[in-house]
Amino acid sequence: MRTAAASIAVVGEVMLDVLVAPGSEAHAAEVVVRAGGTVVNAALAAAAAGADTTAVGRVGRDAAAAAVGGALAGAGVADALATDERERTGTFVRVEETIHVDRGANRRLRPDDLRRLDADAVLVSGYALLHDDTRAAARAALTGAARLTAATGGSARLAQRGGRGAFDGVDVLVVDADEAFALTGAAPDEAARELSRTHDTACVTLGRDGAVLAAAGALHRHRLADELVLKQHKLIGAGDAFAAVLVVELARGTPHPDALAAACAAAARSG
Repeated sequence: MRTAAASIAVVGEVMLDVLVAPGSEAHAAEVVVRAGGTVVNAALAAAAAGADTTAVGRVGRDAAAAAVGGALAGAGVADALATDERERTGTFVRVEETIHVDRGANRRLRPDDLRRLDADAVLVSGYALLHDDTRAAARAALTGAARLTAATGGSARLAQRGGRGAFDGVDVLVVDADEAFALTGAAPDEAARELSRTHDTACVTLGRDGAVLAAAGALHRHRLADELVLKQHKLIGAGDAFAAVLVVELARGTPHPDALAAACAAAARSG
């Protein structure tokens, strides 16, 4: 049974994902096209965990936006996406290990796009928080009425450029090992401890080794049990699912070890 109800708003990038399976030939490829981006990945995981979930971002007026809207509606996620009349919906393309990203309408996310933001917790993507063109909107989300604020790291390059000050006001910070090192210069355990000095909860994800979480002077660790999960950073959306479920469970008042286990399970399912 759930210990309490929780609502979460996820703020950040909305994408159409185009994923080409490894080993595909030019005219015999296995291609998956799906709604994606931090907002969609996290929102779907939060909704699957039973949270009242709202997706906040910016899309174009195109077929990709319609596909995203359909995926959110099918999962029971409230759609608070703004429509951009100038830019198309963002696109994420992965071919083998090569990634191409067109941020599209995401780069025009504005504070006014958050007018319907109302939830117990808010999870803000590090990409939105650390890009100059969307920082104002991300900061507005973090300074709203939510009683629990959370953010992800985006990427090691962005985290290093933004520095730890970019995450001021974040209660729950979720970063991967590379982002943690960029912020602290330390290995995961010590990085989690260091980051927990300025955030209520600091969590460092470790791919198939799960994650380590520091809070209230204690360090907690959980390993992914699903053998299909080889490397979390190669599973598109696994980190987003992890962060969303961790935040939902913490908003419910779930103890840290149990919240961490639930987040790891969500990451494994996403693979």
